[in-house]
Amino acid sequence: MSSLRVSRRQMVGVVGAAAVAVPALSTSSTPAIAATPVAPSTGGLLAPLRAGSRLGEWIVVAIGPVRAGAISVAMKDATGARFHVDVCRRDTDRAAPSPPARSERCDLFLSNDGDGASPTREGHGLAAIALAEIVRSNEHAVSLDGMLTRRERLERYPRQVAEGYRHLG
Repeated sequence: MSSLRVSRRQMVGVVGAAAVAVPALSTSSTPAIAATPVAPSTGGLLAPLRAGSRLGEWIVVAIGPVRAGAISVAMKDATGARFHVDVCRRDTDRAAPSPPARSERCDLFLSNDGDGASPTREGHGLAAIALAEIVRSNEHAVSLDGMLTRRERLERYPRQVAEGYRHLG
């Protein structure tokens, strides 16, 4: 995956969008949408997000349960392009791959069905950064039981990780 370049202005905008999204989501007057089931040990990690939630200019399509050591979040951008963010346990090893977004306890990786040779869409990387702000606000109040680092996932569950996001529908 190529490196993601984000200007200071874009970063401030994303962090601001995330800060506005949390209270807006909890007080929204839009009809309630049934939440996608999430494993009880991490149910609060992405709160108050659920299927149909807006996070800045992105829409959460689905939030999967902990599967093969990570929570996968299906999202779409303003053009309707769908992409996925995998929320993994943070890998503190110096040789660990660098994710486009991270919090104190989690790494957030983009998965766009690419082979690592295609550049990542900047907006998708910014969505991962905004999602990391939600994770950061919740991560100390929840257990990360069952979650693995990206490297551990690839070692233990290579087939499930390679199969992608069929479980999100």
